[in-house]
Amino acid sequence: MSEPAAESKQESLEQAPAKKNWKSFFIRIFGSLIILGLLYFFLPRNELIKALNAFSLEMWLAGVACYMCLHLIGVAKWRLLINAAGGDFSFMQAMRCYYYGLFGNTFL
Repeated sequence: MSEPAAESKQESLEQAPAKKNWKSFFIRIFGSLIILGLLYFFLPRNELIKALNAFSLEMWLAGVACYMCLHLIGVAKWRLLINAAGGDFSFMQAMRCYYYGLFGNTFL
């Protein structure tokens, strides 16, 4: 293959995942909204609203922030362990693997 053709093919390969990532991101958001909507539709609404009103918005945000910070600490520890064994993971790669494992252990 000639050099300019190889360069254009390499550029197209590098640009393709960016489009897929945005599509994947919107599909995940849309899927999450559908699941939340179905839960809201099938769960008893009065009890759901009463439970949601039992906590303030600040309490919810603080809880989510603590939850995410604790998991980010877990990602850092896991990355340190994997990289000590020669894994050479970036933080984003380690985060993906950690959360995939967390999902698998929790839901599968």
